[in-house]
Amino acid sequence: MHLLFAQIQLGLLGSFLHVFAGLALALAWLAVIYERFRITRDSDSFRFWLRVFALSAYAALILGGLTMVQTGLVLPQAPARVGNVLGPLLLSIALVAYVVKSTTFGVVLYSRHRVTPWLYRMSLFVTALGITAVVFGLAVMDSWLRAPAGASFLDGQFRIHDWFEVIDNPQAPLQVMFTGLTAVLMLSSVQVGAWSLQARNIATIEIGHGRLTRLLAWIGLACSILALPLLQMGLDEIYQPVLGIQGLLQGKWDPQGSDLGQAATFCARVFLVVWVMHVLVMLIAISRMHMNAANPEQVPGWVLRVMSASAMTGPLVCLLIWWLFFLGKDSDFVAGVLPVADLVTHVSTNYLFVGVLSSVLVTGLVFLGWYRLAYQALAVGVTTVHRPGVMLS
Repeated sequence: MHLLFAQIQLGLLGSFLHVFAGLALALAWLAVIYERFRITRDSDSFRFWLRVFALSAYAALILGGLTMVQTGLVLPQAPARVGNVLGPLLLSIALVAYVVKSTTFGVVLYSRHRVTPWLYRMSLFVTALGITAVVFGLAVMDSWLRAPAGASFLDGQFRIHDWFEVIDNPQAPLQVMFTGLTAVLMLSSVQVGAWSLQARNIATIEIGHGRLTRLLAWIGLACSILALPLLQMGLDEIYQPVLGIQGLLQGKWDPQGSDLGQAATFCARVFLVVWVMHVLVMLIAISRMHMNAANPEQVPGWVLRVMSASAMTGPLVCLLIWWLFFLGKDSDFVAGVLPVADLVTHVSTNYLFVGVLSSVLVTGLVFLGWYRLAYQALAVGVTTVHRPGVMLS
């Protein structure tokens, strides 16, 4: 139970971090696409998605810092053991994030009318590149913990012998693929949810370019359908022996019924239910978006409520995917080499239970706060953006 509490904290925070980082990545490139297709930066659509992007980026930043703090508190021996590998990677990620946040990110959010159009467009592109580099760095770190290539565990710590192998470890392509899948699923879910909120509340304001919104919904549906076979392939590569999601559903990963084995089986079953719900919601949403593209206010209320559920089922699908990936390391911090038991804080289990509750509370507040503020950006922020002094807080 002691080790389980420690792993729940790290798995929960890491899963939320991947979800919000993927959403921020997708929204950054969406803003670049809007500028590329000459959708004016003064349009309601651009201003709305800029606010959602800012909220998602700040949420990812908060969760990234919280994850590092919790890792240091729960696993105080980890820096001494894996610092030679994760230290330079963390430094690079923090440096890129700090430079982008202090320069082009501020221009994108607060200086739309204080710089020339080409400088603003360049700032958007550099911000998207910076976020891509940060998310890629997170993917390398997470994949290396599941496949520690390029380093050897000697005298109680990892020693680098090939940085290229560390970055291009066997799990890296799988990690990058699911990071992209998370970004598309999150973006399509938020797009559909925003469209339904528009139809329910302020149908006179267009929050998205019609064709682009429907195209993203179709791409999101395709990725939602592919999520199950891709997860099957990913779990076959992560879990040993090879058993995929079908084996997890049947409890074959850990026939002795350990806590982690039961958690993996439970997550696999919940994922299957949520995945079916999400695919159905996306099918209903796309059909209604095509049928009522010109008059969204004519969509029945219950259909709009079902479409709004996509803003919840999509993130849940992504969270469960990353949870299953995290559980694939079994009881190790670095798969097959460094157990969590060698790193965990030797304190009372009650304190770790309090830490789990705190992590659940903080991540839940971040997610609900993001959802509420995104809703306000749609219902209030767009209509008041022309008033002097109104800015994103």
